[in-house]
Formats: sequence, C-alpha cells, structure tokens
Amino acid sequence: MKETLLRLFGHDDDRSLLAKLAGRTPLKKHRLDPDKGSNVFKRSTACDNLIKNLLALDAVFNSQDLVCDLAEGQVSAVVLHQEIERARARLEQKLYAYGYWVDRLNSLEAVLSEQPSLEDFALEDRLSVDGQGSTAGKGTPYALRAVQLLERVEEQGRSSLLSPDQLTEKAWALYRLGLSDQAMAAAQQAVEADPEHSEAWMLLAIHCINEKRSADQEVARYEFQREEADPMSGQERWAEEMRDMAEDRRAKALTEHRAVVFPALLYWPRDHENPHRRYRYRENYEQIRNSCIDWLFVLTQPETRCLSTGVDWLRAAEAQGRISPCSWKENPQKHYDRWVGEAGSVRCLSDVETQVAMRICAEMDEWAAQYPNSSPDYYFFQQGWWKSNNHFTKLKLLHVRSVLGLPGYEAARQSFLTDLREVAGWDLLSVILHQPALFHALTWHAAASGLDELMSYFRGLVDAVAKEQQGKFSLLKGNLLRRAYHQAFARAEFSRCLSVAREAQTFLEQASGFAPPELGMDESQSNTLSLKHWKYLELRAAIEIAPESVEAQQALLSVAQPARYFADEGAYLIQEVMDIEFGEDCYVAPYGESILTSGQWLQAVEALLSAGVYADPETKSRARELMAQLTSLVEENSSGWSPDVYCKATD
Repeated sequence: MKETLLRLFGHDDDRSLLAKLAGRTPLKKHRLDPDKGSNVFKRSTACDNLIKNLLALDAVFNSQDLVCDLAEGQVSAVVLHQEIERARARLEQKLYAYGYWVDRLNSLEAVLSEQPSLEDFALEDRLSVDGQGSTAGKGTPYALRAVQLLERVEEQGRSSLLSPDQLTEKAWALYRLGLSDQAMAAAQQAVEADPEHSEAWMLLAIHCINEKRSADQEVARYEFQREEADPMSGQERWAEEMRDMAEDRRAKALTEHRAVVFPALLYWPRDHENPHRRYRYRENYEQIRNSCIDWLFVLTQPETRCLSTGVDWLRAAEAQGRISPCSWKENPQKHYDRWVGEAGSVRCLSDVETQVAMRICAEMDEWAAQYPNSSPDYYFFQQGWWKSNNHFTKLKLLHVRSVLGLPGYEAARQSFLTDLREVAGWDLLSVILHQPALFHALTWHAAASGLDELMSYFRGLVDAVAKEQQGKFSLLKGNLLRRAYHQAFARAEFSRCLSVAREAQTFLEQASGFAPPELGMDESQSNTLSLKHWKYLELRAAIEIAPESVEAQQALLSVAQPARYFADEGAYLIQEVMDIEFGEDCYVAPYGESILTSGQWLQAVEALLSAGVYADPETKSRARELMAQLTSLVEENSSGWSPDVYCKATD
C-alpha cells in the first residue's frame, strides 16, 4: 500500500484512509489476496484510477460510504444532486474564508507595517480588497479559523472514526460557516454516540430556537403581505402559499424543538469558574430553560373543558394538602366532577422532561435559599429580570410544580403572589385574561383558601388599573385644555381662556387632584398642570377683561389668601433650568411677568373698586382685604400706575 501511494502521489499521507477503503467492496477486488487480509494491490491501470478517484471524491464529499456507493453505481441522480449541493456549499464557504485573506494580504501588509496598536481598531475596518479581488462582501475575517478547525476534524475522520467531541467540533465549525443542515447532522451523530454530550445538545437546541423564531417571523411577514394584497389577486395567492410553507416549517421546528430542548437543558455545561452564573452561555441557557417551562406548561396545563378523568389532578391536590384521601378515593369521579378542569396531568411527560422540571424548580429554590432577603428573580432571570413576561414564566412553573407534587410549592406560591401584588398592572392581567390556561392556573394557584381572596386582590388591582387609566386620561385632557387656553390667549379670546381654566379645575377636582405634566415644552422647561397653575391662568385671563366681564370680576376675588395660596412658586409657575451643569433653575410666569409680583392683580382689583364695580358692602370689603394682602407681594416697580390708566387701557 505504501509503495502504491508513493508511486501515484509521491507521499503516503493517505495511508490510513486507503487502508479503510481497501476493505470495502470497490477496492477489495483489486487486492492480491483479499481473503487473507493482505493490503497489496494489483498493479493495473484500473486499480490506479480507482484509488485516485476514491481519494479525490473523499476530499470533495468527506464520506467514505458515499464514495464507495458512487464507485458501485448505487447512488441515484436525486441523491447525487443533494450531495453535490452540500459539497458545493461547504467548499464555497472554505473558498470565501481563504479568499477573504488572499484578497486583503497587500492591505494587511500596509496596515501592519505602520506598527499600529491593535487595541485601537478592528482589522476588518482597515482592510481593503485588492484590485483583482473576488471576495468583496463575502466571508469574514474569523471564518478561516472555523475552516481550519473543520479541515482538521475532517482529516482525523479519514484515518479513524470521529469521537463525539470531534463530531461536535465539526458541527460547531459548520454552523459558524452557515452550513446549518450539515452542522445538525454532525451534532446528531455526536448525541447518538454520547447521549449526554452537552455541547452537541446545546448546538441542537440553539439551532431549533433560531429555526422556530425564523419561521414565526416568516409566517407573520407573509400573513401581512396577504392582508395587504388585493383580494383574489396573484399576490394574495402567492402570499398564502408562502405562509403555508412557513407554517409547515414552523410545525417541523416545533416537533424537533421538544425533542431537543429538554436533553439540552438537562446536560447543559456548568460554569465552574463563576458560581454566580452557574451555567456557561447564560443567555442561551435561560432562553432554552424558558422554552422548557413553556413546553412543561403546555403538557400539564389546566384543562378548560370537561376531562374524562381527574385522577392525576386529585393526586396532585392530595399531595399539596388541598384535599384529604378519604374525600375522593371512595368515589373519585363524583369528587372530580365538582372540580373538573382545575389542574393538569403529568401523564404526557417523559422521564427526561420530568427530570428537567425538577431541576428548574430546584434551581429557583436554591436561589431563594441563598438570598432569602431579596427576590430570587434577580438571580433566576439574570439576563432579563426586568421583563414583564417573567411573571407568566413563574406562574407556569408554579403550576408545573403543583402538578408534579414537587416540594416548595407553598413558598413559591407566596413569592409569586407577592410579586403579582407589587408589579401587576392592566397589561399583565389582560394577557392572563385572554389566555384561558393561564387564567385557569392563576385562579387555582393564587388563592388556596378559595376565590374570595383572589376576588379581593382583583378588586384592588382593578382600582389600581382604574387609577392608572384615569392618569392617562388626565394627561391627555389636561394637555388638550392647555393647548386650547394657549390658542385662545394668542387670539385675545380671554373669555374662552377663562372658561377653559375653570373647566380644567373642575376636571382635576373630580379626578382626585391628579396633576399631569405639561407636554411639548422646551428641554429646559417643565411644568405641572396643577389646580394652582390653572387658577393662576384663570386670574391671568380675568385681568385682561375685568372691566367688562362679570365672571372675570368674580374670578379676581376667588382667592381669599393669595400669599398663602401661592406661597410655593413651584406649584403654579414654570420651572426653567438656567445652568444645566450646576443644576441652577428659576421659576417663570406664563404670559409675561407674574401677576402677583408685578402688581397686575392688585391694580385690576383696585381699578374695579375705584370704578364702583364692587359696590355692595360685602364685595367691597373682600376687595379691600385682598388688596391689603396683594400689596405685600408686589415688588418695587419704577413705572407709575393709576386706576384711571388701567380702566382706559382696557376699554
């Protein structure tokens, strides 16, 4: 054999591979003594051609079985085309990986000759393709490493069977090169050889998650295109066909998903160097774990319709101490009829799925025990403890724990209820209400003592939701009224300003005084549309039309103690930042100077009193008392003023 390789190729590097092929049917007949295990070949042109072709085809297809089948003519045209396409995809990726650097070596030399600091930039941003380069826009600077790893593993496979670790290395290399199907085939071989191989299972799970997400996006995209297309048009039919194909792909991904995510999580690699993270690739781990929880809930979810049997539910309820054995074992059907559909069944779970459920619950219990004074969510959901859907995940896991009869149920239930009371809003409740299984689980697990406790909680939640909705409505209406006031003031429609300000005050009083912020202001300004702000705007408009408007005249006397009422400038004026760096700010009045410090309010009341508008004794007394208080608020002003001037100006 060695002499044959040296004669044909000048080296014997493929000696191990040829030794393996020598025992296969196509080459076996060319051995001098095949029955005695001799690897000495007959010297003939046919034998030489066969050896050359087998080794060449193995380099292309990387499959000794396929090469031998090709030599015997046992490969159909369809299979041959599929294998050619796989080989083409793999070799093209290798070509792009090597070509990326071949086309940029001149540029690389120019960059490195300047002896730059490699901490200041990324090479891929500095490199340019040579004039004759053909890989512009193809390949990445990191693909070559994956190709080299792939070639090393392939070379090892030519001389011996690949181990599960080597198969996994090959799978990851193929996956990084974008050859997903070939990567999954290699990973599947690895888990078949070693059912507990963590890295291989992890790759299979990550691929399934990505496939499912991609299929979901395709279904949504084509459904949108179908809705946008003209009825009965070719575009609509095309979108329907593409959507159906995407749905088939999603169904296939879901089928593979369940078979992969559970063993992947069960054998997920540990992070021994970082006990806080516990698991390597924590983000991917939590993604797969949440998928497992979703599956477990689907497989054990409460039935919202009549069931044929309730034995599983009765056993789970007994294990949690909700019912006594004597209350149901004598007549299970009669007892179950009273509680039909209250919990799920464990009969649909495999041993691996049950182990995963126990492991997930144990993980949450460990975090709760390790940090008893804080929420375990911060550690259980390390990559997204702030996400709202964590509450759904916890509810699903709580239900799974109950159905399986796992320890720690009551502590987990109380933790869930505490979180629910603190953060639940209408958005969360709305999702639960529109998913029957989730709502059924909530009503069952949220109140062990009965629905009265849950009803009380929901009543409080509805009040909170009503307050939240009232806040949103106040924000909308308050700002709309503010714009209406501003537009009327700009057009000198002061009677309209007066009515808008009064309407806003009435609305705020009915809304329990909720004061929304004013929107659309300059970045340096902020304002709250409070009762006092609207009262100030009412007075501001009343000053403009006091001589001819009875409502304005009454409005000017509506604040009995202005010094006390307007003591806090921040309660009715606009806050303006003067120096952002040092945080200095001041308060400015809308529509000119402050009616208190400038004396405009005082002047208006004094003018009306002098003109005899406030004629009756009671009103006259109120006007004088108000003027006495306003006088102390007026700052020194050099401009002269008299009631006659004011009245003439407003006529």
